[in-house]
Amino acid sequence: MSPFCSPTRASLLTGRYSLRTGVTSVTHGKEVMRNTEVTLAEALRTAGYRSACIGKWHNGEQFPHTAIGQGFDEFFGFNGGHYVTYFDPVLLRGTQSEQTRGYITDLLTDEAIAFIERNRSQPFFCYVAFNAPHTPTQVPDRFFDAFRVKGLDDRLSAVYGMCRNIDENFGRLLAALADSLSA
Repeated sequence: MSPFCSPTRASLLTGRYSLRTGVTSVTHGKEVMRNTEVTLAEALRTAGYRSACIGKWHNGEQFPHTAIGQGFDEFFGFNGGHYVTYFDPVLLRGTQSEQTRGYITDLLTDEAIAFIERNRSQPFFCYVAFNAPHTPTQVPDRFFDAFRVKGLDDRLSAVYGMCRNIDENFGRLLAALADSLSA
């Protein structure tokens, strides 16, 4: 693994050392995974799985280096490494831009839950890559306020609030998975 997100992501998706995938950093093309790499999505497709990449891709912005180009059946998120606003972001659904409404981590979780529900009767692989906590440190007020009242400064309150928001969304995701198994 690497201390950077793109190399770590390439390793997770391929099971290989990031250097072997061509990913060595997070900018200047060094975050682009070779399109000849076999991802989990591609390997699972041969076994009949339906797959989705939801959230931050950051392993290539142009096809065939995108999530869709690397074997995912569905993509909802963004290809780059940094996002400017976490509220009402314009995200990609497949290759098309889509204006969304809400907070990005909540939106990504909603999409993952919808994917699970649509595919509960078949094998599926849902890869969810939240981008928070990451700059810009933006979070809904209720998460920010919970830490600000404890005396933390604005930056820490936002970061901890982002973590709490992820925790809640991860709980929602686990509950959706449990429901899909009982159906």
